[in-house]
Amino acid sequence: MRIRYGMLVALALLLSPGAGNATVLFEFNRISDTNATVTATGTLDVAAPGSNSHILSFRNPFGIAPASAANFTVFTSSTMTIGGTPIDFALLAGDAFGGTGGDPWIYFGKSGLLPLGAGIVTGILELTLSGGATFGPTGATGDVTWGIFTNGNPAGSWTIVSDAVAIGEPGMLILSGAGLFWVAGRKRRLTT
Repeated sequence: MRIRYGMLVALALLLSPGAGNATVLFEFNRISDTNATVTATGTLDVAAPGSNSHILSFRNPFGIAPASAANFTVFTSSTMTIGGTPIDFALLAGDAFGGTGGDPWIYFGKSGLLPLGAGIVTGILELTLSGGATFGPTGATGDVTWGIFTNGNPAGSWTIVSDAVAIGEPGMLILSGAGLFWVAGRKRRLTT
């Protein structure tokens, strides 16, 4: 009986949320090289970092990385909330910004240094890159931290799930032809 009880306790500890669990998956829907919408599934349930608890960070989601000392806004709009706190900014940071000497980042959160709280992540974050940076290809993955640079706590992962599908010239010809047939059929019905 003791062995079974111990196994159940160990299993419960492994499956329960708490410090060290990285349970949020952010998905980039890549609209173009420089535009994406980001959605999330999961709950932010790791321990808050010692500093920069007002931001989460995507580690190197780039195909072409920004300039090393770059730091500029990439925020377009947001309905995303984390634990009920609305996200109202997003910035890009080059690999040398802040003296980190690491990977480039996109970091986002609540302005005014108001800390994010643990909780469900919902909504959409729209991002637009500039300065020559581009998003990585479909299938690219990486880490998300709560906080930024070297003092962030692991909070989940990101993946780029799709590219925009451009309609080529043959596709446009087919759509145009279908539209002409619809107009001709409608015109014929109206005149009879």
